Amino acid sequence: MGSPLRTVHLRRSSSSPPGDTVVIAVDGGSGVDLARVGLALGLDPASVRPNGYFLSRGPGHVCSAVTWRALLNFFAARGLPTGADAAAPVAVDGKPAASPAPTSDPTTLVCSKRKSGLVVERRSKRTKPQENGSSLSKRSDDVLSEEIVLGLKRRLRLDDTIPAKKIKQVEYGSGE
Repeated sequence: MGSPLRTVHLRRSSSSPPGDTVVIAVDGGSGVDLARVGLALGLDPASVRPNGYFLSRGPGHVCSAVTWRALLNFFAARGLPTGADAAAPVAVDGKPAASPAPTSDPTTLVCSKRKSGLVVERRSKRTKPQENGSSLSKRSDDVLSEEIVLGLKRRLRLDDTIPAKKIKQVEYGSGE
């Protein structure tokens, strides 16, 4: 079973006034969750440094090698603020978090690589351009849907006139 929860007072080291603190509840026996610290202060979790010390990060920006209890005892042994009260909050360095890009509908995912309605018209190296200047046109049912072609290296047509392998054709003479 984990340690009892304790509250830790945090503040941004440079930009916020000394009275502007944030309080988070932490389990003393669990790893230091730097993503939670960054989120509470509006900082990028990859750049969070409590009292100026860098902590290694694992998956999800959690430092599993150091517990909150050990970190706060380390700060107390060096005379640094431990965040026990609002008068001595832990000073946290870090870059401000990037604001998320606004989206009109949060349920809609946008893929920048996919271009809807794009029909690529390519000609084989052996075909000659037509005299009227128009390129070879394709019907919409000749081209595979965008969902299928997304992972393919080249666009395939359903009625491909050029076979994938060359077939050797042997002509037989009339024997005379």
